[in-house]
Amino acid sequence: GECAMAFHMFGSLLTFGSILFSDWPAANVSSSVLVMRHCPRSTPENDLVAVPGLTHGNNYSDRPWPEFGVPAYFCTPRGEALSEAAGKWFRDNGELPSPVRIFADTCQRDYASAVKFASGLGTTADVVNASFPFRPRCSLPARDELLAARKEQLSQNPQPPEVTAAIARIFQATGGGAAGNWSALPCALTGDRGGAAGSCQVASQFAERFMMQLGAGMEV
Repeated sequence: GECAMAFHMFGSLLTFGSILFSDWPAANVSSSVLVMRHCPRSTPENDLVAVPGLTHGNNYSDRPWPEFGVPAYFCTPRGEALSEAAGKWFRDNGELPSPVRIFADTCQRDYASAVKFASGLGTTADVVNASFPFRPRCSLPARDELLAARKEQLSQNPQPPEVTAAIARIFQATGGGAAGNWSALPCALTGDRGGAAGSCQVASQFAERFMMQLGAGMEV
C-alpha cells in the first residue's frame, strides 16, 4: 500500500486514504508529506457472487469464519491500536517538522486511523475529515466502457498458473462448504462495471480476510 510515502515541502502533512501537511511557511523551511493506508479493518460478510444464491462467506468454507465484532470496513480494536502505535513511532523517530495538519477521507476506517495516529503522535492538530483530496477530478469512463475494457483484458491475458495454484491453496485451507469446490469455477466478471466473480472473487476476499484477521490479532 501507500504506507509512508514521504517527501520534503514545508511543515508536515498526513493523509489517511488520507493526507497530513502543514500550513505553507516561508521558503527554505523543511516539510514532509506522508500518505498512509488505514488500519487493519473488518471485511464484508455477504457479497460473494460465485454461486447463485450463496452470498455469505460461510457458504464457501467448511468452518464458520470468526466475526470481527465491528461493522464491515470498520477498524478493528487492534487496528486502531496499531494506528496509534504508528503515531508513537513517528513521534519518537520521524522528526516531523511542525506545524502538523492531518486530512482523512470520510469513511470510518480512514478517519479513525487518522485520529489514533494523531493521538500517538501527540499532536493537538485537528483531523480534517474531508473527501476532496481523495476523489478523482477527471471524468471516469462509462460503465459499459469499463466492462468492455475488462472483458478485453481478460481475453488477452489468460489466468497464469501461479494464480490458479494460489486459488487451490486457499481452497485447501478453507474447504468449500455449501458451495462445493468453488476453486474449480472460472474467474469471471459480473455487474455493469465488470467486478470480479467466480473463484477469483472468493479467493481474493478470503486472502484479504486472512490478512485482516492477522492484523486484528485473530487466529488465522
